[in-house]
Amino acid sequence: MRSFIAPMVGRWSGGPSGEGARPCRQRLPARRRPPPPSGVRPHKRSVVPRFVPAGGPPSADLVDIVRGLTPLADDIDGCFARGEPNDEAIAVLARAGLLGLTLPTRYGGQGRDYTALAAVCEELGAIDTSHQVSLTVHLALAAMCMFQWGSEAQRDQWLPALARGERIGTFGLTEPGAWSGVGALRMRSHRVPGGYEISGEKSWISATNQATLLSLIHISEPTRPY
Repeated sequence: MRSFIAPMVGRWSGGPSGEGARPCRQRLPARRRPPPPSGVRPHKRSVVPRFVPAGGPPSADLVDIVRGLTPLADDIDGCFARGEPNDEAIAVLARAGLLGLTLPTRYGGQGRDYTALAAVCEELGAIDTSHQVSLTVHLALAAMCMFQWGSEAQRDQWLPALARGERIGTFGLTEPGAWSGVGALRMRSHRVPGGYEISGEKSWISATNQATLLSLIHISEPTRPY
């Protein structure tokens, strides 16, 4: 099994070999958010328990930064009811330096540890889970995978842009029928001059409307799927 990382040059859906591919521009129907439980006021931090201490290093400064990102809380319920994303959210996270939080400083990141990332994710989740997912998919599942397993040339090419938010990464595992079980994946790849040719289909992939770099999990050796 391999993780294939490639720039996203288009937004498409279609068959396993691309037949019938078409731009993905469909909007999901609006859904009404159920009312909160009795006595609970939505988006109030006081009712969200904390598990990562915010009173000292290494996370106190980051907690204050996230709590100051007021645009992330703008019209959350309205966006949900209309089925629309907060298009400004990624730019807000990028300006705050959070998209490269755990990347080394030589690639434009902050070089922080995973305790700091946990504190940031907890604060983002207190605002809205979608913001926390956006960060963890981009940083942990795309950028940090590139840092750990990519070549030095790939790191130099992609990590600074990912840290600045000039490129947005996402992670493609789930497939129709296979869901997220890696042993049942049907996406295949084989070597061609200059790289790999991939055939298959993914579904339920986060941030595909914004991502410009995809890390696709696929099978390159069917006899050794793991």
